[in-house]
Amino acid sequence: MKKNEDLQKRLLTMNRLQKVTQEKEFQKMISRTGFEPKWFAPMPFARYDVWVFSAATDGNFRLLIDRETGDIFLSDYLL
Repeated sequence: MKKNEDLQKRLLTMNRLQKVTQEKEFQKMISRTGFEPKWFAPMPFARYDVWVFSAATDGNFRLLIDRETGDIFLSDYLL
């Protein structure tokens, strides 16, 4: 979704999130699911601030915020 400062602030303050700082961690997350379409966060890892739930760092929830545009990408899935 396009940049939305209010939503971004709410996501980051109302949830217990942990920032992913290592590209290796991020690549493990992506390879685990592999369901994201090509348009989902198409730029290299360094372009995004990446967040996961701190209580479930190995879960499927991901919040990516494009550092240049502020666009927000959310990912999760339910079986």
